[in-house]
Amino acid sequence: MLSASSGVGPERVALDATVPPSLAQSCTAELQQLLQKSPAIRFACLSLTDGRPFAFAGSDEGRLAPRLAAVTASFLGLSESFARESQSGRCTHTTISTENGTIIVVKVAARTRGMALSIGADRYENLAMVLRRTLDAADAIAARLDA
Repeated sequence: MLSASSGVGPERVALDATVPPSLAQSCTAELQQLLQKSPAIRFACLSLTDGRPFAFAGSDEGRLAPRLAAVTASFLGLSESFARESQSGRCTHTTISTENGTIIVVKVAARTRGMALSIGADRYENLAMVLRRTLDAADAIAARLDA
């Protein structure tokens, strides 16, 4: 779990965004369960839409969480702009295919907070399964945020 000593922990985010630390811990637990269910998933990053990390599960958390949170928020913003300009619609999720696997970025449909979730899986995981798990995790996190 992210820690306050790393400078990007849920405690710091909670103070900045008036979110109780227990909520960040609850979201981190949800992400950790996702990684336990599917060994092919390498990371799960929940970020505020301004690019700050909120919850993270995966290896090398201290280095990756702030970087992935910033990229997640930026990519979601770009995807939303592209969807609006090209199809006059809203972006629900974006898929990135790489030589090493798949990354899914989804907007978390919470009423109370703007958040984005990115999930990275290795190349051996089926794209449809990664997408389904990402959408389910986003729904579960939205329910926790709105509770």
